[in-house]
Amino acid sequence: MYHSGYEYHPYAADHPYAAAGSPPAPAYGYSFQHQQQQQQPQHTHTTYWQPTPEERRYTSPPEPSPPTYRQPSPEPSPDVSPTASRRQHELPPPSLPSSIDFSKLVESYKYILDSVKPQDLSSLPIDKLWETASYSARLLGSEIERDKENIRQRERAEAAERAQLERERAEERERERRLHEEREQRRREAAEAEAVAAAEAEREAERQRAMSMAKVAKDQLQEAEAIAAAIVAAHTDENGITKLPQVCLGCDATSTPEWRRGPMGPRTLCNACGLVYAKLMKKRTKSPKVNSKDQPSDDSSVCDEEDEHP
Repeated sequence: MYHSGYEYHPYAADHPYAAAGSPPAPAYGYSFQHQQQQQQPQHTHTTYWQPTPEERRYTSPPEPSPPTYRQPSPEPSPDVSPTASRRQHELPPPSLPSSIDFSKLVESYKYILDSVKPQDLSSLPIDKLWETASYSARLLGSEIERDKENIRQRERAEAAERAQLERERAEERERERRLHEEREQRRREAAEAEAVAAAEAEREAERQRAMSMAKVAKDQLQEAEAIAAAIVAAHTDENGITKLPQVCLGCDATSTPEWRRGPMGPRTLCNACGLVYAKLMKKRTKSPKVNSKDQPSDDSSVCDEEDEHP
């Protein structure tokens, strides 16, 4: 990148038009040269001039920017006159420089460096600079400490807020737990009360049933006593002697063709009940689990039956 204001004339004296004296050489400035430099291909390795460390300390000249691609200029519009178009075709193309002229570039940078005089280091106010730097450091340090203190205060406030939130949450959980326990206690008490009430109702129902059954039994007993008294009164003669008829202990029959032996002794069962009892006794005697000595033999039962005939 060029920083000087010189103009580059590509038509030198060795050009064939320069010897003939016509046409006049056009003067191209820096902008045209820069465009031509951008259009030509870059095949050679380019090195840039670097200032010395002492020069870089006081001045920072801009580095040359790498060449960028530039689109070619648009073709002339058809409105251009034929004379101007013919003149443009007759002019030969300008010659392009082979590479960047670094000598001119160095001269331009040298002019810039010479125009900026470095200050004398011995004349610099070191104490003033040190005082200013110390004050700046203290100021920045105080600001940093203030920021740190603000951050610590904010963190403490956030920690206190979090602790407060945790306490509130713990209290809320404790309240919910107590409410849950109270609800459970009330539910258990209600269930126990319902169970007690159900048991009491069941006991009352049992007592009522027992009382009703006792009343029914009492009524039946009174009725039986009345019937027995009526029977006794019916079988009592004028002298007060009661002659009750024979009654079967099995079916309460008062008349039968013959009376047979029963478990209460002879002549206690009617004929039908006696036969059933005799069959049961025969089955018991045939069973191996029953001792035969405890049961009467068939002959004895038969004899008893024969003795029981009227």
